[in-house]
Amino acid sequence: MWVDHPDFTTTVEHGWNLNVDGTPQFSLCRKLKALKGPLKAFNNLYFSHISVRAKEADLALQDAQLQLESDPGNSVIRDCWGNLGRKPSSLPKQRGTFTTKRPRFTS
Repeated sequence: MWVDHPDFTTTVEHGWNLNVDGTPQFSLCRKLKALKGPLKAFNNLYFSHISVRAKEADLALQDAQLQLESDPGNSVIRDCWGNLGRKPSSLPKQRGTFTTKRPRFTS
């Protein structure tokens, strides 16, 4: 899920290109610790509250469709509708990936 996002590699490269002196094991540990904060921020920015964002995107798409039905010649609404149509298609994929990756605990 993260790997498919265009900003993921930039985030990882920025943290991974850190110069650390010491043994390779120490260097690896420091780089991983340096990546923890940016990856948490990346996750919160792009992948938090996926269900809510999917509902909001769906409602915005429905609203744009209603506006387009009432004024089919309006090119601004048509362009907006086209952009909104792309966004919800990726959110269910993210949501499905999220729900299947959650750990399951049995008692």
